[in-house]
Amino acid sequence: MSSTIKLYKVIAFLSLAILIFVQSRLLYNTVILNNKQYYLNEKMAISESYNQIIHNDKLFPGGQEIIDDYIYPNLPQLKILYSTTPKGFTEKTELISDSLLKRLKQSSNMNDVINRIIKKNHLKEDLRYALVIKSLNITFDGTQFINLFERDSSNEHSSIISGGLTELNPQNLITSLKVSSSEPNSYSIVFLLHVDTQNRSLAILKSSLPAFLLSFISIVLVIGIYFSTYRNWLKQKALSEIRSDFINSITHEFNTPIATILVANKSLQRDNNNVVLTDVIERQSLRLKALVNHVVDTAKFNKKEIKKTNLELIGFIKEITQDYELKKDENVKFSNNFDNIEPIFIKADHFLLITLLNNIIDNAIKHNLSPSKLIHFEIENNNNEIRLNITDNGVGIPEKSRKKIFEKFYQARIIKNTSGLGLGLYYVSEIVKIHEWQLEVHSKNGHYTTFCIIIQKAIL
Repeated sequence: MSSTIKLYKVIAFLSLAILIFVQSRLLYNTVILNNKQYYLNEKMAISESYNQIIHNDKLFPGGQEIIDDYIYPNLPQLKILYSTTPKGFTEKTELISDSLLKRLKQSSNMNDVINRIIKKNHLKEDLRYALVIKSLNITFDGTQFINLFERDSSNEHSSIISGGLTELNPQNLITSLKVSSSEPNSYSIVFLLHVDTQNRSLAILKSSLPAFLLSFISIVLVIGIYFSTYRNWLKQKALSEIRSDFINSITHEFNTPIATILVANKSLQRDNNNVVLTDVIERQSLRLKALVNHVVDTAKFNKKEIKKTNLELIGFIKEITQDYELKKDENVKFSNNFDNIEPIFIKADHFLLITLLNNIIDNAIKHNLSPSKLIHFEIENNNNEIRLNITDNGVGIPEKSRKKIFEKFYQARIIKNTSGLGLGLYYVSEIVKIHEWQLEVHSKNGHYTTFCIIIQKAIL
């Protein structure tokens, strides 16, 4: 396996790992947000109703009276023990707090309170709650509070006065109330109310399900696109290698007959007086040789590899048209406006310019039903550019096809039974782009087609 393929895989898997990490963080934050927002309006309604019900009371209706009965009668004794016998004070506070918690649990009417809140606010009947005492402190001087009871963090359920909710967390905390007095011989109490639905986790997962599905689908699509792209890349790589092998093979096989044709033509030139024909044979043989040598460039159209030279345009065109006029199987006539035009030099790749002009001429001949096929070359010589117009008297190009004729493999099928692969005008367009020229097409259906090539002048 080449280093390029290894690097490709490493980058792809690293990108996938980063994507999965980012998606995981987004999903985690989505779940956290849904957890915070879950049952938010209902929680506010419960808190408001609960505060109204226990107004001027503690924990539940009647809870303050129970607490007062246990605290106030014992304050004088607690004050003496606190000053004289710390151990006795501790034992007494534990006894009072245990008895008070037991009495509050027995006397709790929070079930009725929660049911009233549910009916009033039209809430779910499967709500669970927990009423908790967090702390209870007494004061003898009104400033210093002494702990009578403190919620045990290792055993939170021991301080639950009423309710069956076991999972207590900040998300299901409805209200936290602290009632205290700054008067001597009084107490302060902090109590909490937790309320939650029975299947909170499942509900949060359901609300987060669209995000989970979207994330999963996006990751699957990315993986699928990656594998599809990777497989196509491997196929293209294999095709590229096959094409290279084919080009190398065909180049080797063509060189031998081309060399033989050139040697035979030299013999004809010595023995035959028809110099024009032998010149054509030599020129076309050299053109075939150039075609083999440049087949890769024609296929790739690599802008960096083209070889621009100064070419005299008028003579170049006359040479190409002369070759066509010598063919006996086509009734083709060429005309031009070159008589009064001085030589024009342009910078172009010799082989690609031949390919461009030959493709336009071949196209003009192939799509022409006239008894006499006319092709007219016209040059407009402006200050900094040259407009080369090539006009035929063929069938023309329908307007709906004019935007597609330069696409690879597109064939308008204007005339039935015309051969070709639909690459000729595609090559023309690509060659024009490589040279940074411009190309225009003007046509009248059934009458003519003009290809206008706008070329920058060469600086000599």
